[in-house]
Amino acid sequence: MKRFALAKSARIDLAEVWGYIGEDNPDYADAIVEGLFKRFRMLAITPYMGRGREEFGPAIRTIVDGDYVILYRVGRTGVRIVRVVHGKRNLRDLLED
Repeated sequence: MKRFALAKSARIDLAEVWGYIGEDNPDYADAIVEGLFKRFRMLAITPYMGRGREEFGPAIRTIVDGDYVILYRVGRTGVRIVRVVHGKRNLRDLLED
């Protein structure tokens, strides 16, 4: 298992992260998103390094990367990144929407 895939919601999250940071500093926005992709690749290699968080959905796991929380699921063929959200956001409220 060395693959990861991004759910549509995760792709939207990443675009929002880049857009918010990139307004002031495009180079820093690039670095943040590149760092998140590095973590995605690491999760594909070591998928159970994150914490199980069933309260956010079936088989959801989370891992923190800097200011961001990555929500993902481990599947037979790899890791599916479900969401990427800032750690200061209320995850329960966000995921209920």
